[in-house]
Parts: sequence; structure tokens; C-alpha cells
Amino acid sequence: MEKYMIISPIGEGSFAKVYRGREKYTGRDVALKFISKLGKTEKDLYFLRREIDILRKMKHENIVDMINSFETNNEIVVVTERGLADLYQLLEDDVNLPEDTVQKIACQLVSALYYLHSHRVLHRDMKPQNILIFPGGKVKLCDFGFARNMTMETMVLTSIKGTPLYMCPELVDEKPYDHSADLWALGCILYEVYHGKPPFFTNNVFHLIKMIGKESVKWPKPISPDMRNFLEGLLTKDSTQRLTWPDLLHHPFVRTGVKVPHLTESIIGPLTQPPTEEQRILKQQQIKAKGVSRGPSKLLSKFMPDEHRKDTQKSPGNKDKNQKKSKIPIIQNTEIEPPPSSTLPPPVELKTNQSTLVADSLTMQEDKFVSTRENLNTSILTNRTIDEQQIEQHAEQIESMSNEQLMNLLRQESFYKLFETIQTTILSKLLECTLNGASFYRNMMKILRFILQSDMDPHLIISFTNKIHVPDLSLKHLKAILDHPTIRKEPWFAHILYDILIVIRLWFELITAYTLQQLNEEQCKFYLTMSHEFLEQTSLILNLASSLDYTICCETLMILIILCESYEDVSPLLCQAWYDPIRLDKCQIWPAIAQLITTSFKSENSNIEIYNETLMYTVATMAALTYPSQCLPDALLEAKIKVILFKKYSV
Repeated sequence: MEKYMIISPIGEGSFAKVYRGREKYTGRDVALKFISKLGKTEKDLYFLRREIDILRKMKHENIVDMINSFETNNEIVVVTERGLADLYQLLEDDVNLPEDTVQKIACQLVSALYYLHSHRVLHRDMKPQNILIFPGGKVKLCDFGFARNMTMETMVLTSIKGTPLYMCPELVDEKPYDHSADLWALGCILYEVYHGKPPFFTNNVFHLIKMIGKESVKWPKPISPDMRNFLEGLLTKDSTQRLTWPDLLHHPFVRTGVKVPHLTESIIGPLTQPPTEEQRILKQQQIKAKGVSRGPSKLLSKFMPDEHRKDTQKSPGNKDKNQKKSKIPIIQNTEIEPPPSSTLPPPVELKTNQSTLVADSLTMQEDKFVSTRENLNTSILTNRTIDEQQIEQHAEQIESMSNEQLMNLLRQESFYKLFETIQTTILSKLLECTLNGASFYRNMMKILRFILQSDMDPHLIISFTNKIHVPDLSLKHLKAILDHPTIRKEPWFAHILYDILIVIRLWFELITAYTLQQLNEEQCKFYLTMSHEFLEQTSLILNLASSLDYTICCETLMILIILCESYEDVSPLLCQAWYDPIRLDKCQIWPAIAQLITTSFKSENSNIEIYNETLMYTVATMAALTYPSQCLPDALLEAKIKVILFKKYSV
């Protein structure tokens, strides 16, 4: 801090304090953001430093420059250049801008996004508050708190980031998205700068989601053909038809003003170039694997309580403009969900240059729009618990963690306590049949999946799963959702079911591979109990899976195969208990398997690969259940009952 002098506070958010400062030896105006380390884990700090590193590497005339960053014992300090104001403040004063000014802003933002996307960086929080105004009419993109540097293997993302007013249709519909989400947001911003409000605006979140997904863009005032065509291209609801790179650069509205940086050979796979055939195939695979078809009207259903739908109309003669502007640093973090502790919104100055930015007082309608927009953004945070925030943050970070980082995570007592806390409420939240509850649950299962399939010491993983009761709770949740008629009607039910099955399979695999023969009598009984509990649900899962997804069939059959193999190498007593023909008959295994072959697959002519894969697992399951184990006594060795039952229900 010896290099900087603090002049005055700019704003304070949930995660940081921002001050106007001056560099002592140069006199340069700067903004200093102080982010507290208190209450943050090493993982949180790692994630924060990674985001700082993204901003540090971004060197472009239309991206805010990070001058410095350093750490004290209690804080991380980020020093950036300071603008005169942000675009939100400019709109607040001038309401809207002429087309030639919008065109200049568009060219600069297109240049900034081209630079980011060429480096495989998605901004994910494009909005007027995150665009700073500098002398000479220059604008710069800031706030990289939600930025994501996509690896070469990552073609789409699924986590919801951003502000609802600027979200693309695929985002509000909870579908996988790519860099074109930034381009949709750009279209929303430019539309708002010209017309005075976003293309889709209402003070009701549910209505907003429907508008984004269904309604067409309206054009309330005259606009040139080039600008309209440009905005229509960006605001195309179908992401595959949206105006994107490289065609975006050559559009008549911006082609003369866009500055395209030279890409060095070190940049591999820029998002600004057309994807290769291999990349297109990989993208479709990821969309299919990650995609969830969800009703847009359910999104954010818990984040807009009635008390937030207030009449915000004020008298223009009595409004306090400075008071309104003091909210701006705070609403930079008003996303669909609270940001991770590593959010890095570059600061903005509260006081604008009065000689150039201040216009006449807003009309009552315009003032109501500004206030309602703030209300809409801030209300999204309602009902988000700290546990939900932490689980989502862990779920996003865990994808990029090394084994060493995962091991450190499993050694943290706070991580165990978090899981112990959420396990008391997460099932009830899921059974409320809200999208928020489903998202919360899927984030938890994602964390468990990554831990179970990691290359860490298996004994450490087993110890972790035992402490938080992974197998018994997963099977309890499995039974609960299968017995719940309402949740089975939800469009995301199949994905929840699949998540649970994967975790159950990974746990059985882990125990079978490393410790089954070393278990004591009590532990063997527990393993057998877990096996029987799964077996009891198998026929219902297979019957449901025929109308849901064949991957659920495969996952269920795979678990049965793993269990059968595991009981081949244990005591005869355990083996007999598993292969008990009376229990198998009671669980209706054979009718369910026969139905897969005789009913569902015969109608699946459109995808022979799915048919063959599931048929392979079906045959393997039949073999595993009927193969005469050497551990079985003579009375059960022939497994005649199983064969007879199967023949009865086969074709």
C-alpha cells in the first residue's frame, strides 16, 4: 500500500470495498478493491487468484487494465484504472443515446469481445454496469468475476451466471450455452443504449423469462436498416443461427470501426474461428450429455416474492440522484445467484462529469424503469442460502481441481460440516419440485461424482463417503424420488435419477475394487444391505427408464453387473444372500429386463447404437445373474429358477 493513497470510498458490496485512490509517484487515478480473506478457504483463495490472473492477462484498449494486485495478511487488493462513470450511470442521466454514438460503443465492445473470445474467455456478465466510460468516448469492459477460461475440451457451459435482463434464451431455459451468450447480452445492451430500456423488460421475473424465450423484439422508434439487422442478428433466439464470429466482424454496422488484434501462434482454438468438424461433434456430445429440457416459467420461481414487486415510482422533482447512484457498486453483484467469493467487479466512480453526462431530469416513467430494473436484479438474490452458494461454488471449481487440491479439500473439516448441514435439508428441497431445489441437488451430486471418480487414495475417498453417509443417503434419496409421483413428472427428473445412479455405481465400484475382501462382518452386512436396497428399486427404475432415457437403463444394469461380480469373491454366506432366488423373484428383475428387450428396444429403430449398447448390458446382466458361481451350494448352483423365470418373460 506504500505506492497508493486512498482518497475516498466508491462503494461497498457483499464481498469487497472499493476506494478511489491515487498512485503516489505518478499521480494517476486508480480504483482499489479490497477483498477480505476472512472466512475464505484455501480453495476460495485459489479460485480468486485464478480470476485475478485472467484479468491480468487481458491486455486490450477496450478492457479495463489491471495495474497491480497484492496481498496483505487479511486482504487481497486489486488495483485497476478508474473510469469517469459506467454505462448504467450514463443511461440513468441521458436515458438513451443517438445511433452514431451507439455505433461507436458497439465497435469498441465487439473489439473487446473478439479479444476475449479469441483467448477462449467468456465474460458471462455483460451489462451496462460493467462497461466503464473513459475520456474521449472510449468504453472498456470490466468485472471479470464470472469470467470463464474454457479449456480446449470444454465446448459448452451450464452454470447460470449473469443478470436476468441480459440472459439469452438458452441460459434462462437452463440449457448448455457457449460464447454466443455474451453476444446476445451485447445485443441487449446496445438495444438499451438506443431505446432506453432492454429489449425484454418487466418487473415480474416469471414474465421476463417467458418474454426472453417467446416474444419477438419490438422496435419502438426509427432505426437504420444496418443497425436493426445487426441487433436482430445478435438477438436471434436460436443460438445456432445467432450472429457470431467471424461474420460479426464484417457486418456493415461495425466493420469500419472494429479493431481486430493480431492473434499469436500461442493461441490455440480461438472461439472466433469456425469450429472444426471434430469440435462440432464434441460440442454436440457435450450438449447432449449436459442438456436439460426445463420449462422456462419455472426458472427463478423462488426468487421473486410478492414483497419485492413494489411501486417504485417517484416524483422527479424529489428524487435524489446521488442516492440512486450510490447503489451502483452494490448492484454489480445482482445476478441470478450470489457470486463466488472471488468476484472481481472493477470499480466505478459515483460522481460523473457533470458537464458532459448530466441531462435533464428523468420523466416519471423513465425513473420508474430505473428503479424497477434495480428491484428486479436485487430481488433475484432472495431465498439463496449460504449453503447453496457454497455448494455451487464447489461444484464449479471441482472440474478444474488437481488430485492434490481434491485431497486438501477432503482434509478440511469445514467441507465435511457443509455436507452434514445440507444433508438435513437437501432432500426436502428437492421434493418441493422447484428448479432451484433440483439445481442445488445436482450440484451436490456433481461434487460427489468428481470425488468418487478421481485418482486419489481410495481409502481417503472411502473415509469421506463413510463420514457423510454417501451410499445409504443416496439410496434413501433414490427411493424417495421413485415413490414421489409429482417429481417424476418434472422435466429434470431423469437427470436427477441419472446423477444418483452414477454416484451409487461409483461407490459400489470403489468398495469392490479396493476393500470388499478386507471388510469385517459388520461392514459386509452393510454392503449387503446397500446391495439389497438397490435391488429392490431396480425393476421400477428399468420400467421408468424405458420412457425416460436409455442411459438410465445402462447405468442400472451396470450396477447389477458390478454387484454380481463383487459377490463372486466373498464368503459363500454373502454370495447366497445376494443370489437368493426368492428375493430376486420378489424384486421382479426378470420381467423388467424382458420388457426392455421386447417392448422398448423394438421401437428404437432410429438409433441402432443405443439399441446395441443397451442390449449388450442386458445380456451381460442376464449372464451375471445366471452364471453358476463356485461359491454357491449345489442347491443354488444350477440357478434353474432364474433361468425359468427369464424364459417365461422372454420372447
